[in-house]
This record gives sequence, structure tokens and C-alpha cells, in this order.
Amino acid sequence: MVTVKDKILAAAAIMIEERGISFRMDDLAKSLTISKRTLYEQFHSKHEIVETILVHGEEEFYRQHENIVKNKSLTLEEVLDQYFKVRSNLYAAFNGESFIEIFLAIPQLQETLKTLFKKDWGLLKDYLVRQQEQGYIAQYVDIDIIIMMLQGAVRRIVLESTSHCDDLYTYMPKVISVILQGITSKGETNEKTSV
Repeated sequence: MVTVKDKILAAAAIMIEERGISFRMDDLAKSLTISKRTLYEQFHSKHEIVETILVHGEEEFYRQHENIVKNKSLTLEEVLDQYFKVRSNLYAAFNGESFIEIFLAIPQLQETLKTLFKKDWGLLKDYLVRQQEQGYIAQYVDIDIIIMMLQGAVRRIVLESTSHCDDLYTYMPKVISVILQGITSKGETNEKTSV
């Protein structure tokens, strides 16, 4: 059952996509055909709405990620592929510019999200460690370095994206491919020819 809060969050996500976080609460109430009073009974401020959207989006990501890593029928490659294809309807409204705008307007939100992201990345790290213990990842591979590479790619793609995180779904499969396949040409010789 869709609640009033759910409707407010969905409408706010659309406004954020169109206007950034500079949308007005008056306009949000009008778009929902509810009074401002009803709006403020559900959320005390615009910042609370934005924070709720981001926190719920990350919690949704975590639940989906947890289901992916627990699925024993998936290979390592399939887990990594699906992990970075997870989408959140609420999160779809944000791009790099809006994240920067939000963190400037609501600095404490950055710490909240950092804690949630750490939990999510910890889930992936634990999975990769188990894969290494089972022999699917070479023993010489430093899992912390793999996580750093993935985090760096995600951070760069998301914060520099102007297309509401769609770039993440384009580039992360390529990043994963490089990590899984390496950067050297297997079977090719690196012969130097003399001139």
C-alpha cells in the first residue's frame, strides 16, 4: 500500500530531477494536491525529504545487494555484474551536481551516507574474501585494492555524471571486465622488433 509519505518522496524525486534541491515545498504540495500542512505533518523540512530519499535509496541498494551475494547459483562474474546494475527509483533523480549541492546544503548527510556506504561495501568485500577462500580469486589478489578500485570508479562516475547515474550502468561493466580479465594480453608475445 502506497502511503502519503511514499507519494511525497516519489514526487520530490521527480522535482529534484527537474530542478535540483532548490524545489519549493509549496510546489511539491501543489503537485500532490495536498495542503502544505499535510506535507509538513509528514516531513519537517525539505532537507528531511532529501535525506529520506537518499537513505531509503541506499537501504534499498543494500537489500538488493544482499540478495545478490547470497544467491549461490550466481558465478563471481554474475554477482559483480548484477551488483553494479542495481537501481533505485528514488536514487535515479540524482546526478553528480545534485550530490555536491546536497552535501553543501546538508553537510551531516554526507556522514550518514558514508556509514551506509561502508556497510554496503563491507558486504561486497566479505563476499570477495569468501570467493578468494574458495579459490575463485587468486590468493595474491589484495581484496582491499579491488574494493578501492571499484569505489574509486563508482565515486568518479557518480560525482562527474550529468545523466542521473546512468553512466554507472554503462561504465561499471567495463571496469569489472578490466578487474576480472586484467590489463595484459594473454597469449600475446611482447616482442620488440629492431629497426
